[in-house]
Amino acid sequence: MASSIKEQRRRLDDLPDELLVRIISRLLSSHHLHCCALVSKRWKDLARRVTHFCLDSSSPAAEEGLVRWFHPDQGSNLHFLEIKRFPRVRKNVCSTRWLGVVGKTVHSLSIWGTARLKFEDFWSSVSACQELRCLHIYADVGTTMTPPPLLNLLFCDIRRTSFTVSAMQQLLNQCTSLVYLWLGTLVTDPPGTSPLSSHSLDCLEIDDCGGGGGGDGGGGANVVLAIDMPKLRWLFISSVSMPCVELRPSTWNVEWVWLHGRVRYSGLSHSSNKLRSITLGNSFRNSANVMERVLPLLPILGGVKDLSVLVGDHDFQPRSFNLAALLELFQGLEVVRIARSSIKALSLDEWSNRKAPLVVHIETAYRSEIGGSWEADDVEFVWELLSSSDCVRLLDLTGFVYSNEPPDFQPQVPAAFEELSQAFPGRVKLHPLLFDLHPKCGMLTRAFATRVKAEPPYTAIQHWCKRMHSMETPAIESCAWQ
Repeated sequence: MASSIKEQRRRLDDLPDELLVRIISRLLSSHHLHCCALVSKRWKDLARRVTHFCLDSSSPAAEEGLVRWFHPDQGSNLHFLEIKRFPRVRKNVCSTRWLGVVGKTVHSLSIWGTARLKFEDFWSSVSACQELRCLHIYADVGTTMTPPPLLNLLFCDIRRTSFTVSAMQQLLNQCTSLVYLWLGTLVTDPPGTSPLSSHSLDCLEIDDCGGGGGGDGGGGANVVLAIDMPKLRWLFISSVSMPCVELRPSTWNVEWVWLHGRVRYSGLSHSSNKLRSITLGNSFRNSANVMERVLPLLPILGGVKDLSVLVGDHDFQPRSFNLAALLELFQGLEVVRIARSSIKALSLDEWSNRKAPLVVHIETAYRSEIGGSWEADDVEFVWELLSSSDCVRLLDLTGFVYSNEPPDFQPQVPAAFEELSQAFPGRVKLHPLLFDLHPKCGMLTRAFATRVKAEPPYTAIQHWCKRMHSMETPAIESCAWQ
């Protein structure tokens, strides 16, 4: 055993410095980095040259250690910094002043926290990170101070901090290179029109828009969010309280929109020659509610090539939503993506009359709490989809398991799918199950991630953060189609 450990140690020592630095940079926490520094003088030097670091210590001494370890005068080359726990200056108050020192070379910053934490001088500390390309904040850091100018920032994901429209406009004004913005909550001040403008933004995603009167929108019925963004291509707004999103005439490049059950879009006609993709969210009450949102867009649906159907089955009557009737509205449609959770709500009445060719993707999230298996009527739906019409030239079946599922969870994929592949040769593609995906990685996020990798301006970003890399490929693949 001892000789085996020595042999492994010798092999590691034979690796070049650059490769060892890359290996050490992928360690999970600050504790592991400290252990590496104790191995030898060479490893101590290599540990100081790490490019990725994850801090998970709340010890007050951690602040002094971070400054000493990653001080730019020590030749620090830190590019990615993830903070899971902050050094504390007093109970529930976190220090961020050290960011002003170690953050000077950071390209990607990810911050986690709970609602109980208070952050001391957060935005002023972030202002020192002038090389920052990607900023992820999964904590309520407060917006009492104007966000700092971050001229190199390209990707910003702030989900647990509520911004007012005026504060968000200040952020957009300060970050003149920003191409992607994902907000948790945007707080509006009803009634009236709230303008939001940017000359660089390519993608805007807002989970919720709330009125100033409270969490239920507080008068949001009289609010209009007016978007003035000439370069905007992707617009995802899923709101419980924002009734109208107005696209100003300058916002004419929109290619992909998320339709929410309560959000009405005004001005999408400006993008009539650009609109290529539509996602129907899981916020609709019934099929009539879907049509209520889609029919006003009928004049501009001819250019849509890609439709994602995420409507849930919790409010819909079984088989109450006629899929063929919906698709008839999209004359140029080429690709349909269906979440398995939507299948129970869908009807295939008149599907046999459809002739226009389609590629259909069906994605399944297997979950242990609901058994993780297909039901007989869902399998029958897939069979009928192929057997009743030749319009489906390719059926693409994908299943995935989230990383928070128990290790012993082994979902069973219907054996009927193998029979389906044999019955319709060349028209069915079965993928191996994908494991260890992030719980938030649904169909919309996965489709977006694919485009992020393939299209400008995202292909020009030199320093994607670890979070984006984790979405590129699954950690494990299993050939579990049985």
